[in-house]
This record gives sequence, structure tokens and C-alpha cells, in this order.
Amino acid sequence: LRLEIIFETSDIARVKITDSSAARWEVPESVVSRPHATKKPSSMNYKLSYTESPFSFEIVRVSDGRSLFKLDSSSFIYKDQLLQISTSIDSAATTFGLGEST
Repeated sequence: LRLEIIFETSDIARVKITDSSAARWEVPESVVSRPHATKKPSSMNYKLSYTESPFSFEIVRVSDGRSLFKLDSSSFIYKDQLLQISTSIDSAATTFGLGEST
């Protein structure tokens, strides 16, 4: 798998998971435009931990150490035309935009 993280602002990270060995069709940006970060923020209010094998990552808020999103290989299935995610999100966390955008 290929994990791409785009740090848009000090509070927003965009996460994209794709198959590293096979290309897939995506809606062209000319159809669905989205803003692009021009540079990485100088400081971030979250931190990322990532393990390539077995695949896992977690995004944690720096100020209080709360997990905002956690995904590991035991709760994640990635196949052609199927993505299954089981994650734990802190009940006090505010998470927006979980889903496919293209």
C-alpha cells in the first residue's frame, strides 16, 4: 500500500491510501477541484506515526495526546473495489471528511 499524507494547515491533514502496485482511475481534478497546500505548515497541532509493515498509522493531537484517527492491519481490508476500515476515534474528538472524495 501507498500512504500519502498532505499537511494542509496546522490543523488539517489529508490522507490518501492507494495500491502501490496498480494504478486506479480517479476523477480528474478538472471535474472535482480541491485546494492544494503550497507548503508544509511551520508547526502542526497533530503528529503522525506510521508503520509500513504491518500497515498502520495514527494521528494524535499534540495538545492533549488524544488519538484522532488510528488504523492498523488487523482492522483494515484493502482490495480491488473494496475498502473496509474499522477504527477507534476518541469520543471527544471532532473528525470531518471521512470518505472518498473523488
